[in-house]
Amino acid sequence: MATLGCGLVICWLISLRVVDRRRRLLRCGDARVYPIFNFKGFKYNPDLLQLVTLPLLVLAYLHAFEKRSLRSGLWLGLAGALALMTKYWVLTMIGAIE
Repeated sequence: MATLGCGLVICWLISLRVVDRRRRLLRCGDARVYPIFNFKGFKYNPDLLQLVTLPLLVLAYLHAFEKRSLRSGLWLGLAGALALMTKYWVLTMIGAIE
């Protein structure tokens, strides 16, 4: 459940950058209704780590796109490497970023 909580916090941080104030709670509520965030979260498996790493990669991309600094680029690279350690198909997501 800590993994799911971290994933929801990162989704909240993404919504801070993307949507306005009144839609922010609705977007995180939509994510909470998704079955993997509530029913499947009690059973730990390696796919559950993607709920943290993939939103973290999106958040790092949004930050790097806004700032365009060396530090944000390094953070994006580290988030991409962390996401790649969970599943190899993240290469398609990293390819879409570039």
